[in-house]
Amino acid sequence: MRCPQIGFILLVAEWRCFCRYFLWPFSICRCRSKKMQKKRRGFTLIELMIVIAIIGILAAIALPSYQNYVIRSSDRACLAEAKAYAGFALASLYASEVPAAPNVSAASACVAIDTVTDFDVDINATPKPPGTGQIVCDMNTGQCTLTPA
Repeated sequence: MRCPQIGFILLVAEWRCFCRYFLWPFSICRCRSKKMQKKRRGFTLIELMIVIAIIGILAAIALPSYQNYVIRSSDRACLAEAKAYAGFALASLYASEVPAAPNVSAASACVAIDTVTDFDVDINATPKPPGTGQIVCDMNTGQCTLTPA
């Protein structure tokens, strides 16, 4: 490349001149054409459209999976609470005591858990939304099962 103001050829020192241009404004490479010095800024429209399309595809795949995961986790959290209460109630019944009512509060994963009165009475529990299943605990065996809706 010929530098018209100074009149010599820049061959190998392109990178060095590039660095000098940005470090010292009075460099010999300042005579380059404006076309070569212009830097491209930003993204093109097609690049932005491709990124948005990829994000849309990923969201279309991930959102239903996430919703199913939230439903399953709500059902299983209520199942864990019902199992814990069934174990407590079973131990109380074996000790010939009347088991206390389950503590269903705002922080609980279940909307309702039945109170146990005897070995022959099953415990039914309902998970909070978005849970859709039904939990039944058999007090004769101590097994709890989740029936998805």
